[in-house]
Amino acid sequence: MNLKINNCNLIYQKIFVIIFVFYLIIISSCSKNVPDEIKTLIFEGPRFSKPLVYDLPCDEAKKEKQFLNWREKYDGGLPIIHFSVIQNIDKNLLNYLVSNQMANVNTYKLNTSIGKRDYRYLRYTDKIKSYLVNPNVNCMNWELRFGKRILNSITYTNEYEAETYGVKAKFFAITFSYHITSELPNMSVKKNEYEGKAKVYLDPDDGKWKLDNIDLNDSELGEYLFNL
Repeated sequence: MNLKINNCNLIYQKIFVIIFVFYLIIISSCSKNVPDEIKTLIFEGPRFSKPLVYDLPCDEAKKEKQFLNWREKYDGGLPIIHFSVIQNIDKNLLNYLVSNQMANVNTYKLNTSIGKRDYRYLRYTDKIKSYLVNPNVNCMNWELRFGKRILNSITYTNEYEAETYGVKAKFFAITFSYHITSELPNMSVKKNEYEGKAKVYLDPDDGKWKLDNIDLNDSELGEYLFNL
């Protein structure tokens, strides 16, 4: 009786191994069936490879300097009208930048005719430049690089022909899974895996594959993807 049970278990184990190997072959073939030209077009193109960024406002170093020069002159007078860019930055992000020495928020008290007023000024440190897409452009175009997309696997492929505008065309569609890695220190991604799909078509004019569309289910607003 025990011999029969052991034989049955052995058969089940062999069946499981065969099914698992067959599954791996299918998954592997899905990826191998995608021409390199199409992979490059989809995963090295600007839509997938573009870093996730947050548009930063310019800091207030110049305003702060002016304020310090004017502080004695305005002491006890009418309050200075000041709208800080701090109001335009996500609070969690601001706290993150300050705690990671990428920015400082300097607060100054000033006696005015209507009482004491606090004036806050944002100033970035040199450390933040290491995490900008391009630190050499005007600060009005600064983009903080949150992270980048990394392909996990291609989960489905389909090559087919269809008519578009009355002309028969060749298409190649894929679905895939990917994840996002943080490029900022002390920051983790909220979700481990995302799904996407893309479709390319063969241009009859030059015989090259062209991107038709690509859908990614992560938001382009990086601040909502990461744990700040």
